[in-house]
Amino acid sequence: GTPRPGDRDWEAQQEQQAAAFMFSVFSPRQPLEARAGGNFSWNTGVDYARQLNASGQAQQVRALYRQAGLDPDADLARLAAEPRVAADPGAVQYMLENATPTGDIHGPVLTLHETGDTAPTVTQARAYGDAVRAAGAPSLLRQAYVDRPGHCDYTAAEQLAALTALEERLESGSWRNTATAPSLNERARALDEAPPLDLGAGDFATYQPHQFLRSYYPAATYEKAGQ
Repeated sequence: GTPRPGDRDWEAQQEQQAAAFMFSVFSPRQPLEARAGGNFSWNTGVDYARQLNASGQAQQVRALYRQAGLDPDADLARLAAEPRVAADPGAVQYMLENATPTGDIHGPVLTLHETGDTAPTVTQARAYGDAVRAAGAPSLLRQAYVDRPGHCDYTAAEQLAALTALEERLESGSWRNTATAPSLNERARALDEAPPLDLGAGDFATYQPHQFLRSYYPAATYEKAGQ
């Protein structure tokens, strides 16, 4: 709910990232590891310099390092030289079987995500889309984004717009432009203006998240990911 930082307000961006970090990264781990029977993450074979460049955050990170008078390349070299943590193969297999989207869909799917969500992060919507494409079913998927922070904080009009768009796809057999941001906003507006309920406005946006680093699909093997 805090104001959106400016494009080059690196410090304000960092503050918001830090505020979201514990919740979005660490809070789910303990119960998941308990169910999986071990550690299902690894950094063997990871090139952190390459990951930073692909993250979409490199400009921010390097600007903050400059402000602090520090050398990011020295830290990246230090990371590269440190011991790595391998995953437990059994735990990885558990997560593949129980908690990893396969992308193997057989009917129309419309996902809805807020651009400022941190649980899950919006890049996970991109990862799901990539999984569907890897499974060979991209024509069945459309992804819609609402431009606000929060988790599942949609107006009733936005939820109904998405639902009726999906219903139209099921009935017509074609997405056409039903799931685009302008079309969904028009649906939300019409729903809100129809009496007697106040359903709220629509704030759908045309949006493309950064890639999800180290996406991992069940079609891949554990060895390929770097055991």
